[in-house]
Amino acid sequence: MADEMKVYEKGEYTGADIVMDEDGKFYIEDNGVRTAECVVKPYRDTEEIHLQPNSSNRKFWNAVDARKKCANGGRIQLTYKPSIKLGEGTTRTNIPNAKLIEYLDEADKAEYLAIIERAKANYESQKKKPMSEKEKLLAKIAKLQKQLEEVEESDAE
Repeated sequence: MADEMKVYEKGEYTGADIVMDEDGKFYIEDNGVRTAECVVKPYRDTEEIHLQPNSSNRKFWNAVDARKKCANGGRIQLTYKPSIKLGEGTTRTNIPNAKLIEYLDEADKAEYLAIIERAKANYESQKKKPMSEKEKLLAKIAKLQKQLEEVEESDAE
């Protein structure tokens, strides 16, 4: 129970292993406890093992590699792999040529950073702002009036 609460660092061995039985089926042994059978599915030009939940936080493993390493009773020790949350940190905040800044004197460095900040501010100000409800309705009215005028012109002909 204490192992479940342990916090691992990236690359640290967690006590979880991939093992293969005599029938060629894969299992996870997590600190001595064997999980249910892991599913092997085709993926692109190879196969991958969909791992059962385990303390290493790994979800997949290459099946061809696992068969080679687990032959003759071998085991694959799984190291911890932290989860990655997609969508965070998508805005770029780095400074172009940041490595070269250290070679500038203080006045030039301040001027360079000020230019970068002004450029970022201009970029943000030119982004398209979302329309308010009133603006959306006015745009819809204008579109419908234009359609009405087109219909009236075609009826007049």
